[in-house]
Amino acid sequence: LVLADSSIICTYLDNKYPANSLHPLEPVALAKVQWFEKFADYELAPLLTFTVFRQRVLAGLRGGQTDEAAVQTALKEKIPPLFDYLEKAVKDKEFIVADAFSIADVAIAVQIANLGYGGETVDEFRWPTLARYAKGIQSRPSLQPLIDEESQIVAKIRNR
Repeated sequence: LVLADSSIICTYLDNKYPANSLHPLEPVALAKVQWFEKFADYELAPLLTFTVFRQRVLAGLRGGQTDEAAVQTALKEKIPPLFDYLEKAVKDKEFIVADAFSIADVAIAVQIANLGYGGETVDEFRWPTLARYAKGIQSRPSLQPLIDEESQIVAKIRNR
């Protein structure tokens, strides 16, 4: 079986292994999880991954130049309203939806990890709740080893 798109792959895995599902069964919680997953894909990814990470890490691989102006516009103008939204959404919770780890947490955490690979972090003074949340999700045993491995790969790319 060959599948493309992380959302489809995770839905397939949830259906195949329902005991370890990343999607809640309760309809309101499921709708919220799906919303935050799409928010990560369509709002965060274009800025954190396709702007900051791609410009700062990948642009030089093909002999291109980093568009630091685009990075700075993202960091100063476009990302803050999104982080303001997430700061309010997370509140004092461990997880973004309900009381369970979900695909929404994964989707948000990986985008923030990509921001980190691009040399930036969530400002702990401006968004303390979001910073705490992201660190908590990224330190989970299911994610931490992957983030560590990716960090090593990014370091090798930067040292070329």
